[in-house]
Amino acid sequence: MTKKQVLKHTVSYEEGLIEALKDPEEARAYLEVALDECEASGKTDGLLLALRDVAQAQGALVHLNDFTLNKLDRIEVFFISKL
Repeated sequence: MTKKQVLKHTVSYEEGLIEALKDPEEARAYLEVALDECEASGKTDGLLLALRDVAQAQGALVHLNDFTLNKLDRIEVFFISKL
C-alpha cells in the first residue's frame, strides 16, 4: 500500500478528536480528565486546550465568531457615525 492510499483512508488526530467530542458523553469525559490533570499539576494549559477542543466540536466557536463579527460591525458603524 502506498503512502497516498494510506492517507486517503485515515483522518488526522485533530479531526478524529473533534468528531468524537461532538458526543456529549465523550466531551464530558475528556473535560473531566483535563480537569483532573489541571488539579494535579496546578497548570491550566491542558484544561484550556480541552475547553477549546470541546467548544470547537460543539460548534460554539462558529457562533462566537458570528457574534463577534456582528458586534465589531456595530462598533465600527458607531465610531464612524461619530466622525
